[in-house]
Amino acid sequence: MARSKDEREDKRPRILYVVPVLSVLILVTVYYVALGTPPSPPLVQNFSFQFSIDLYSQYCNGTPYVQFSFPDRAVGMAGGYWVNHTYDGDGAKGVYPIYSPNPATVYPTGVYPGYTTAYVRSVTNRTYYLSDYFSVWGEPLGNNNTVGYTSPPQSSAYPSSWTWWMCVGPTQSSLRSGLWGREPLVPNLRIILAYEDTSPCQGT
Repeated sequence: MARSKDEREDKRPRILYVVPVLSVLILVTVYYVALGTPPSPPLVQNFSFQFSIDLYSQYCNGTPYVQFSFPDRAVGMAGGYWVNHTYDGDGAKGVYPIYSPNPATVYPTGVYPGYTTAYVRSVTNRTYYLSDYFSVWGEPLGNNNTVGYTSPPQSSAYPSSWTWWMCVGPTQSSLRSGLWGREPLVPNLRIILAYEDTSPCQGT
């Protein structure tokens, strides 16, 4: 009996030492969780817009046949196109504030629907423009050169009269001429960039 009592007394100091050590470890963990990885600021802007880049470069039985140009990888996301870094600090969770996902994940069947959906998700109340998206993508934008197709065309495959047209609007039936690089990005905006000889915009 005396021996077992001594064993219990020997164990008490060890327990008393373990409790403070655990307390310190818990406090250190709480500190790094609370202060080491601060929560992301809330989103001030969170919306999507759509754009299509139409190349009327072929004809089928006299009817224009549309080819589409679009990013083949994500834009403004890790592993994709991220050429410009002007507004890196405005984005959330490591994504640029203006971005579009990888088409392979958005269109798993491999069929492009004719438009790209891009997003504005920013922690800053800043006005972004279409040129900001193209800058991240690393492609030119303008009525003289968009995604490398120039006006006048440098290729004999296109008539010399062809140029770029930009139409914007909330619906297909209410398109107006756009402002190219200075076109502000707003919710539900639809943008058509068309390479042809006549404007697809309504009333122009």
